[in-house]
Amino acid sequence: MIQQLREQLDIAQKALQGSMQIQGEVQEEAIEEYLKSSFPIDRIEEIKKGARGGDCIQMVVSPQFEDCGTIYYESKN
Repeated sequence: MIQQLREQLDIAQKALQGSMQIQGEVQEEAIEEYLKSSFPIDRIEEIKKGARGGDCIQMVVSPQFEDCGTIYYESKN
């Protein structure tokens, strides 16, 4: 009985973690789309999963089309 409950708990925890990962990916995509629409001159790039750094990076470009700086974004729920 206890073993069966532990197995069910393990299954539920794995399902929850998968759901949280999907939510995180959707949140990352929403941030990228927001940045792209809000700053059309800047370059917005995704940072690949497992790579060091945030979720995405914004390369800020001046009105004279010169690189001004870089902003890393990391989102958490």
